[in-house]
Amino acid sequence: MRVTGNYKTPKQEDAASLKTYCSKYHAQYDLLFTPKSNTDFILLLKKFPNIPTTLIYDNEGNLVAINSGSSCPWQTLQKFKALNDSSKNLISVDKSNNFSDILSYIRCTDGDSSLLNSSTYDYLMVYTWAKFTPKLSKAMFTTATDVKQAAHFKVKIVAIDMDEQKGW
Repeated sequence: MRVTGNYKTPKQEDAASLKTYCSKYHAQYDLLFTPKSNTDFILLLKKFPNIPTTLIYDNEGNLVAINSGSSCPWQTLQKFKALNDSSKNLISVDKSNNFSDILSYIRCTDGDSSLLNSSTYDYLMVYTWAKFTPKLSKAMFTTATDVKQAAHFKVKIVAIDMDEQKGW
């Protein structure tokens, strides 16, 4: 993976280095989060072992779709196109996997967390990324932009960086 540019040696990051990277590669998000601690980082990696992973939640916090791995960006865009074309009543939801479950593991690094008020969006797209997977992360940034532009409904985008953080 290193030869193809899909993997770089992981480094410890901080809020400033993440914001600089996101700005440089035009990462689309309304909120940027990182794990709160090394323990939370490990728990998130167990929960979402593939980077990137995309989770789509309805405005009640229920999971509508999950995609992961190298085909994740393409699959995510297809899911949002399907959501555009269907009635909200036809979407199946997983009420056992709620966005609030993830919130206990992460902290806001950039953005106003009051944007998570469910009245401000129809769907919440949450994606994981990391600087040590540059090609996949950049593809995810592009997909997030495409989703935001193509959606016929209000979408809030939450990016969760999965790099190890300084100060843990």
